[in-house]
Amino acid sequence: MDFCGKICSIIEKRGIEIRKERNRNMKILKKYFFMAFCLLAVNAWAAWDNNQETPAQDTDGFYLISTPAELAGFADIVKNGSYSAKARLIADLVFGDDEKTNLCASEDVSTCWKSWGPIGRSLSNAFTGILDGNGHIIYGLYAASNEMALGLIGVLGEGGVVKNLTMVNPKFFNKRNYVDNNYFSLGGIVGTNYGTVLNCHVIDASIDVNNADNSYHSATGGVVGINGDKDHQNAQVLNCSSTGKVVGRYVGGVVGWNNYGVVSGSYSTADITGKKEEGHTDKTLDSTYAGGIIGYNATNATLEYSAYYGGSISLTDNGWTGSLIGNGGE
Repeated sequence: MDFCGKICSIIEKRGIEIRKERNRNMKILKKYFFMAFCLLAVNAWAAWDNNQETPAQDTDGFYLISTPAELAGFADIVKNGSYSAKARLIADLVFGDDEKTNLCASEDVSTCWKSWGPIGRSLSNAFTGILDGNGHIIYGLYAASNEMALGLIGVLGEGGVVKNLTMVNPKFFNKRNYVDNNYFSLGGIVGTNYGTVLNCHVIDASIDVNNADNSYHSATGGVVGINGDKDHQNAQVLNCSSTGKVVGRYVGGVVGWNNYGVVSGSYSTADITGKKEEGHTDKTLDSTYAGGIIGYNATNATLEYSAYYGGSISLTDNGWTGSLIGNGGE
């Protein structure tokens, strides 16, 4: 087979895989709507009340997660120094939904929603263990905070793994102001990734920097905000996807900023909006980058075998867009 034939074969194979993944996500959506109907009909579940419970461990040392309180308890275990702890979901988790299980009369949802504190909140206490979704789903996780890295996991350190997990209807809003020329990161699964994010999917997301005073330093992705850097060159996002709405300055359907990292076998149908806030004086930072897969892909980063389709890509300010990469114009 000649070179062109090999390339066509690879593209055809990936197209088949993407269609299979899309069908899988449609099944998840049907399950989500069925659960939402049950919530509305019988009011059987209440939203997470911000409590924590210590989960049991199996013989392999994995914490077994069956409730939102146990996942919060696991986050606290990591926060208290067990950065390499391991956890496995053994049930779907329902945190709540604004229209069905946690009605909010105030425009400020923080007054009536319980905000999630991410697992691994900074580089100094990054999560380096394993979170295995085990094919389960987390519904309605909400977070609005000034964390430097915000997501289900804030910072996934080198050697850390999150895999086989689906998030449905997550709502993440970063309130962080510009500080010391740093970027804050926002992602549906991981804010800043230096490890491996494998087979993770985000459905019907609302991931937005509207509550941040200076979003021109934001890296926002449907799955991961920042993927790798010069000191952490093994970051990987593999076989992941997103749907919903994602907003930020460096903004992508899968990854906001890919730097020394790899994104492979992933896709998105999310609506992507590149935006920044006014109020800063450095006009060299006026531009935004919005891409279907990656907002900004550095020259030392890799994107392969991935696709964007069905969503929209737009800008509220000057900048660049691309169906795959915002700064690549592809």
